[in-house]
Formats: sequence, structure tokens, C-alpha cells
Amino acid sequence: MEENEGWPYVLILPESKSELKKVFNTLFKSNIPLEIVSLFHDREKIYQPEIIKKFKRHSNKSILNYLKQLVETKILETGIEKIRKEQRSFWTKWYKLTSIGRYVLSIFNPKIGEEEVKNLIKELFSIYVTKVIKIAGNYGIKLTELNTLFQKALEKV
Repeated sequence: MEENEGWPYVLILPESKSELKKVFNTLFKSNIPLEIVSLFHDREKIYQPEIIKKFKRHSNKSILNYLKQLVETKILETGIEKIRKEQRSFWTKWYKLTSIGRYVLSIFNPKIGEEEVKNLIKELFSIYVTKVIKIAGNYGIKLTELNTLFQKALEKV
């Protein structure tokens, strides 16, 4: 890659300016959200107490706030599950990455498997093409024009 050439990242971002601002603030205002996302590099689901324990140098309230922001920006999804530990049962929250969250992880933690990268590329391509078709339609660009551009791009490869 040449020195002035951009990195080949496509970011799928919300249309609303306020939502876009929220995503950028969530991910880049502090290192903690990206550290939380990186916890998922080899895990599908992580329980809330485990996440809080990993960040014990920070207050529980601030970690819970970051988790809430990551869910609101659709980087993480959450659910609740009944866990049985020894003689006790209790409900606990879990978190896992959304498709956008997995993509964020792949950008900042390139140690993901080849199969995961292939799936991400397919998923992101589908999301991207769908959005481009919608936006193009809003500006009167016909699908045949987009198809011609796509065919020309394929010829260059």
C-alpha cells in the first residue's frame, strides 16, 4: 500500500447525525469501550460480572454506563440468563457482539480467524450494497447504472 493511500476500511454508520455522534463518542472518547469490545476476541458471550471484574480499577457505575452505550449504539447486544452456581441460582446479564461489533473488533483486534473475516466481509458487503442502493434511489440513480459501475470495478480487479 502506498504511503498516501487510505486503509481499506468501510464503516457502517448510522444515518442520524445524533446517532453518529453517539457512536463516535462511545468508541473513541475513552479506551474502555474498545477494551470491552476486545474482550470478545475469543468469546461469543460474556457475563456482566466478568466484565466488571476485568475493569476493577474503574467504578462499576462507569463500566455499566459504557456497556449501556455499547448496547445503545448496537455494537453489543444484551440478554439475561439464569445461572446456577453451586447451590444458588441467579439471573445475570450477558453481552455479545452484533455484526457491527464484530467488525469493530476486527479493525482494532486483527487476531480473529479467517472464517470470521470471510463472514464479516460477506455480511458487510450485503449491508453496504443495500444501503448504497437505497441512497442511490433517493437521488434518482438507477440500478442499471450501479450495476454498470460494479461491473467496471470487477474488470479492474
